Amino acid sequence: LAASGFENLDHKLLRGLSVELFSGLLSSPEFACSSEKLSVHIAAYLKTRPDLDSKVVEEITDPNRMPTVDSDSALFLLQQALDYSLVTNKKNKGKSLKKRCIDSLSKSWNSIKITGNKIPPETKNEVYVASLETAKASVESLQSSLETAKSSVRSLKSKVASLEAQLRSTKENREIWVTAYKELTGE
Repeated sequence: LAASGFENLDHKLLRGLSVELFSGLLSSPEFACSSEKLSVHIAAYLKTRPDLDSKVVEEITDPNRMPTVDSDSALFLLQQALDYSLVTNKKNKGKSLKKRCIDSLSKSWNSIKITGNKIPPETKNEVYVASLETAKASVESLQSSLETAKSSVRSLKSKVASLEAQLRSTKENREIWVTAYKELTGE
């Protein structure tokens, strides 16, 4: 029951669990929790367990179970990744805890601005570069959207011009028919 409802478990309850029980919940076939919420729970758990060995921390932060990290937990977990030397992941290339935390931080400019001085110095450049890459991708996406919108506006302007021309033609045709009618009826 605890594994299937893990996402909604209270932090206080989780912090009281032994390492074996905590790891067992995460390994259960019934385990269900979003990646971001799991990262929040793991951060809370690690705050009360500063003496864990790196294998346990690597196991509970496995990228298959936790592919993304909540931005509010990313800074703490980044420090844990550095403290426990979880800066590479041999099994899952490119998905180390450090990388996932940097990715999360890079997507939240507010947290970079607020926590900028708290980011571990050895990762500051990586966080800033990842943030700039994320911002660049956002700008490129916005530019593409702007070009699409401009194209739509041009298309609409063309349709409006066509409708205006049809309206003028219709008015001219109406005047011709009215004149013809008056001539035929003698009005």
